[in-house]
Amino acid sequence: MSKNKARDAAYHILQQYFETGRPLGFFIDNLLDPGMLQVDKNLAYNMVKGTVRNWMLLDYGLSRVSDREIKKLDLNVAAILRLGLYQLFFLEKVPSYSIVDESVKLARRYVHVGASKFVNAVLRKAANWKNPIQYLYLLIDQEKAGLEYKLSLKYSFPLWLVEYWFQSYGTATAEKIMQSLNQNPDTFIRFNSVLTRAQVIEKLSLREPRDSVEKQMPPELASINFRVMTLGQIVESQLFREGYLTVQDLSSQIAVKYFLNPKPGEKILDLCAAPGGKSIFASELMKQDGSIVAIDINQAKLAKMEENIERLKLENITLVRDDATKLDSLGTQVFDKVFVDAPCSAWGTISKNPDAKYARDYAEIRRLAQNSYKILSKAAQHVKPGGEVIFYTCTLSPIENQQTINKFLAAFPEYYIPPDLPLSMANLTVDAGVEIMPYYFNSEGGFVCRMVKR
Repeated sequence: MSKNKARDAAYHILQQYFETGRPLGFFIDNLLDPGMLQVDKNLAYNMVKGTVRNWMLLDYGLSRVSDREIKKLDLNVAAILRLGLYQLFFLEKVPSYSIVDESVKLARRYVHVGASKFVNAVLRKAANWKNPIQYLYLLIDQEKAGLEYKLSLKYSFPLWLVEYWFQSYGTATAEKIMQSLNQNPDTFIRFNSVLTRAQVIEKLSLREPRDSVEKQMPPELASINFRVMTLGQIVESQLFREGYLTVQDLSSQIAVKYFLNPKPGEKILDLCAAPGGKSIFASELMKQDGSIVAIDINQAKLAKMEENIERLKLENITLVRDDATKLDSLGTQVFDKVFVDAPCSAWGTISKNPDAKYARDYAEIRRLAQNSYKILSKAAQHVKPGGEVIFYTCTLSPIENQQTINKFLAAFPEYYIPPDLPLSMANLTVDAGVEIMPYYFNSEGGFVCRMVKR
């Protein structure tokens, strides 16, 4: 394995991310050389995600070993230092002298000799710390500040977001959410019901999943899912190419299986549908008996969705490009069920997309909530009497979730939330809907609510 190639790739991605603020996934997709060995890709990927995930903590550590203000540092140097500190603090199996040496070489290659001397001096100070993470936590605990500020630094979440979650969930739950979202999540692979779990594991040469973790999953989903840490082996397999496997997080599977609960013969509308995981799962549960109209405004995502539908050989999904706040393409059509996968702050996905926690503010989440309400209001006009609207987001945000649902129910009194929960689990939080916390299944967090039209 060439750690140099992985570090070079990680540096270029981080430098562009810190300079532009564009979504991290864009740079991973465009700057990670597809010709690299998979092991090098994985290392670069993990270093990039880990550095961004711990950005605020790393900058706090940097402030303790450098007398220069971080905001005045050259962005190239700052990227190298953050990457180096991440390795020193979190990659315990890599010798510290090697990390310092390779970081100095990065600075010499991509900045200048003077910068390399500064990088060397700073990282050597940090390398002399014993148990650096625990030392940093000790320094944070000694800060004369409130708990919100200390946890903001410890878990690298913006202070306003920590305060928002404190107010919404209480101190203990808020910290548990942050702790969970800072861990690497499991990736869920759902397999076609024509195969058994044993057949899938044998064909892909996988290990049987951890029993203690699998038992936490709803049994109907545990029987058609397994967990992996990386996708390379899966997406390159013949089973995947032939349509037997689908990558889909557990929270969205729960929303489809238990809340949408698609039945053969039903007519379903899926709004903001691309890239299509929920429409595809619904089609499979319906045995392709019935119809799904999947609407999205993004043509590129619809094209990707069409590829997945063709790979899986599904014939009852119709793709339509339209604005979900307008739905001009539908005319007076009504449906048995409408699934709204609302655009949101995506905080439930932070474990996979760590940059999501830095990308929003109060004004933005209120705008997102208003947009969701517009979509729900349009969706309500296309449901037949006795039909249902299912509202889903991949975020943990009462302004976007519970408050949006309450506003909708007040404006559309013909809709109500049925008292019986489709999914019976003791740890689900119910308040105008169900929150799926990321620590339930080591998956994405999310919110789902089912509303029936009288």
